[in-house]
Amino acid sequence: MKDVNFRDPPVFEVVLSIQFDPIPGLASYRSGDLHARWSEDHPLVSQQPELPPLAPLDEEEGGLFLQLGPSAGSRLWYETANRVYLVQLQADRLAVNWRRMTADPYPRYPEVRAHLVRVWKDLVEVLGATPVANQVEATYVNRIARSPETVLTGWDNPMCAQDDGRFNAAFEQSLRLAGTTKARGQTAVGGRYGEPAETLLSLTVRAVPERADMPIDAIDAARLHIVNRFRDVTDTLVHEEWGVVDDSDA
Repeated sequence: MKDVNFRDPPVFEVVLSIQFDPIPGLASYRSGDLHARWSEDHPLVSQQPELPPLAPLDEEEGGLFLQLGPSAGSRLWYETANRVYLVQLQADRLAVNWRRMTADPYPRYPEVRAHLVRVWKDLVEVLGATPVANQVEATYVNRIARSPETVLTGWDNPMCAQDDGRFNAAFEQSLRLAGTTKARGQTAVGGRYGEPAETLLSLTVRAVPERADMPIDAIDAARLHIVNRFRDVTDTLVHEEWGVVDDSDA
């Protein structure tokens, strides 16, 4: 399967995260050395409610885990001055978000990946040991100012044909990905018909890394699935609009 790239993709946010066995105090008294490393490039520091643990990936049960209401734990946010990059740290999680907050183009996956690799390396060095990764997650959120029938392949069922109103749907599947022992993907679509029209297309993969000390390999595999899934579910006419280029990084 070929990789795919778009010169001007509609990516609105990318999230790459690693969940590991909990480390007590990581987002409080043990975070000082990380603060010293991160705060210069990420000067906007705040505290947020802790995210709930990712549910175990059970292929028989399926579904992505959802928990309502905040937990009592602590999560630290380190944002760049323009808020484009966000590093999230809590007792069992490290995540990097890229967000379209400026007119600058999406910097491509290798740069976002390098950001995660850098802060993961900092965490390993500060702890003096590699955390035991038990799940990874990759999410791409695409925001497209067009109605779904002009964006999504096969969106011509009579149930989907309307002049105005909103829509929302999610599709989940078990996956077999290199460098993982289990994986599950979700493709979620939502938005509105009429004026102004909008299609939100969110693709998420969660996976258990084959090697607990090398979670980045599993994230690479998750990202590869996402960009090819994005290509498969979107129309070739908008591919031309976004400037499709095969065999490249996305």
